[in-house]
Amino acid sequence: MCWWHDGTGISSAHTPSQGEIREQGHRALAQGEAARALRILEVSRELAESLDDRRGLALVMHDLGEATLLLHATQDVSHAGDYYRAAYSIALSEGDRHLQADSLTGLGYVAHLNADQEAAQSYYDEALGLYRELNVSLNERRGQASNLTNLGSIFEAQGQVADARHAYTQALTLDKQIEDRDAIAHDLLNIARVLDHAGQEAEAMPFYHRAYRAYRAYRAFRALGKDDDTLTVLRRLVSLAQAHHEESAASDYEAELNDLVHSQSKLPSR
Repeated sequence: MCWWHDGTGISSAHTPSQGEIREQGHRALAQGEAARALRILEVSRELAESLDDRRGLALVMHDLGEATLLLHATQDVSHAGDYYRAAYSIALSEGDRHLQADSLTGLGYVAHLNADQEAAQSYYDEALGLYRELNVSLNERRGQASNLTNLGSIFEAQGQVADARHAYTQALTLDKQIEDRDAIAHDLLNIARVLDHAGQEAEAMPFYHRAYRAYRAYRAFRALGKDDDTLTVLRRLVSLAQAHHEESAASDYEAELNDLVHSQSKLPSR
């Protein structure tokens, strides 16, 4: 039995497959170790190229784009775009429409980070169209919801309140269908925020309330610790209730806020 080790932290009793190496890269990404993930994924890329595994190469190029974006504070964001374009080109030649949509989403996010909102919207729209055509699985609906949220953020930044709210509401509908609790809470907060910033405070309040309840229930369901989103929503609910002279509601929200702050202060620091 021989052990294989290449200096990236990958170690095995046998020479791992391209898919196994890529999965190790995914685990590094999930653990927030983007630099290590990049090193592992580059090994996966080389193996895919040596095997002429076109779909495997496209998948790992997409992963490399994601890993590069996680390091965008210290690396050139356009490099991530190069990976996503390579993934899209291969996916197009292979007829893999799902990967085409995923790659277009990545390209949209790169454009968004580069403040090219017109290009970002174009990529998101194209990806959304593909996901809708592929609407046969949970992953496609998740992809639709993600791109609708991305489009909503562009509309919001441009002051297009109705369009932003519509996009966020469509995302909420899809996230409810796949029961993505975390995304549902964020969708509700997005709707509340866009209404609030547009001066529609009374209409925003019920969405803040629903977002707060969704966050609290999700955090309890997952037994998670500190939660800045819940605190942010609660603080805004307190101020809105006070501004609209809903003293009883303000008092209730403030009591819950104090309880939450107190409970989180007891959590061990990481």
